[in-house]
Amino acid sequence: MKGMVYALLAAFCTSCIGIFSSILMEQGLSSKEIAFMRCFVALLFTFVLSILNVNIRKKLKIGKREVFRYILLAFFGIYILYIFETTAIQYIPVSLVSFLFYASGILTIILSCIFLKEQMNIAKIIAIIIVFTGIGIMFISNLKMNGSLSGILYAIISGAGYSLYIFLNKKWNIKSDMKTILYIFLFGTIFLGIQLLVGGTVININVNNIPFIILLAIVPTMGGLYFTNKAINYAMVGEVQLIQMLEPFISTLLGFAILKQVISATDFVGGIFIIVGLVVLEKDNIMEIIKSKKTH
Repeated sequence: MKGMVYALLAAFCTSCIGIFSSILMEQGLSSKEIAFMRCFVALLFTFVLSILNVNIRKKLKIGKREVFRYILLAFFGIYILYIFETTAIQYIPVSLVSFLFYASGILTIILSCIFLKEQMNIAKIIAIIIVFTGIGIMFISNLKMNGSLSGILYAIISGAGYSLYIFLNKKWNIKSDMKTILYIFLFGTIFLGIQLLVGGTVININVNNIPFIILLAIVPTMGGLYFTNKAINYAMVGEVQLIQMLEPFISTLLGFAILKQVISATDFVGGIFIIVGLVVLEKDNIMEIIKSKKTH
């Protein structure tokens, strides 16, 4: 039961990204400023927590190979993800961004089959077809709406960045500990900071921005990761993944309740296709979960 609760909390935390980002945009911050501040504040919190813990502090030294890997992970998992995800929210509802973000996870499956020699079975092929059908429906339904296609493209790119991050994590067998999180936030902040400097962007925040910047850094950025890891400690990985598929629907409800955003019926159908495709992909985990419940 604890695992289910932690997984739901993780899904709720992640679904808040669009809400806090949208509020900050309404307050006048750009997507680049939001992405940088989100990562920078998360870095500060992670650094303080790492320094206060003696065991973590002793393990912070890294070699050249680790530096290279952390840089690549930060580029895809922070820079590409944060910039394109936040920009997408400017053009399309947060729920649609969430659906497309999850759909891009199919890229991880494809890369794993090609480079890690994982088996491409019928279930995976069917799942890929269903997910791309969902994306296709969303594209068609937004052809006549200004900015929507750009938003969809940005959302897919952000998801692709995260997919590459997951793939490289898997390929290099990177540990998901405080040390890894600290360095990824560090290099991510550097990437995002360089973009601000090159673009001549001056961060201009006021007192009203600070609470939402802190919430964005703590709730979805750090909280989502913390509760996901806790959920995995108490429940099966497949069970956690399935529960977190509720995140797009939670984003839809929050977007409607707080931002008064409503996605079209056609977009919602496309979202259903995406979720169904992901369920097909996880069918083995579903059957394993059902069997384990029956034996208890």
